Amino acid sequence: MLMATARWIRSMAWRAGIHIDRYPPNDSFGGELRRLVRFIQPDAAFDIGAHHGESVRWLRRIGYRGPIVSCEPVEETFRALASVASRDAAWTTLRTAVGPTDGTGHIHIMDRSDLASMLAPRPQGPDDTTWSMNVRETRPVPVTRLETLMREHEPDARAVLVKIDVQGMDLLVLKSAGEEIHRVAGIVLELPLLHLYEDTPTLEETLAYLRDLRFGMTGLSQISRDIDGRIIELDAFFRRLPRRQA
Repeated sequence: MLMATARWIRSMAWRAGIHIDRYPPNDSFGGELRRLVRFIQPDAAFDIGAHHGESVRWLRRIGYRGPIVSCEPVEETFRALASVASRDAAWTTLRTAVGPTDGTGHIHIMDRSDLASMLAPRPQGPDDTTWSMNVRETRPVPVTRLETLMREHEPDARAVLVKIDVQGMDLLVLKSAGEEIHRVAGIVLELPLLHLYEDTPTLEETLAYLRDLRFGMTGLSQISRDIDGRIIELDAFFRRLPRRQA
């Protein structure tokens, strides 16, 4: 009866030019994340490049209640993140960048806080139609390898979800998992189709690396387009496949 009523409501809405769908929609970031979490059933999550905790809010919204470790290197952004996380006892926040080596690095802070990167922005020509990549400030920040983080936090987790959003460095961060990569069951990262930063690994490099580790793509979600309609970046979702499917 309930399903029949739902179909009737959707039918009436469709006739009125209104589309009703499940929330979040299956092809949205939240919908694809929900699908991946159902596949891998993670017992821990690492949120690299956390910004203000947007991805963690999605994780909680779709029902994941396990431990989360979020890393954000920019001090002002980290303070906002830590304030949000303080209401969640299972959410740990660390003020660090994540990269190939433990130590110190430099991050370029743009006019938009979500565009901060350890990679320099690509010079923009007169025909560029993306947003401004003006570097407002460059600061030293602590850097930690993903391998180090996983050994120090949630070392007993066996099905780890890793979400990476580090503006051009996603593949480098993933490679820093080292020997701990065997515990990673699911990955969410950005795939750039138009490069905004210097020395960004190519789409082909990233996909080949994941394929070699037996990760299969479960979904894509568009992040942004330029004013000409070109897709700039996609969120991509991957799960580790059983050997028979690799």
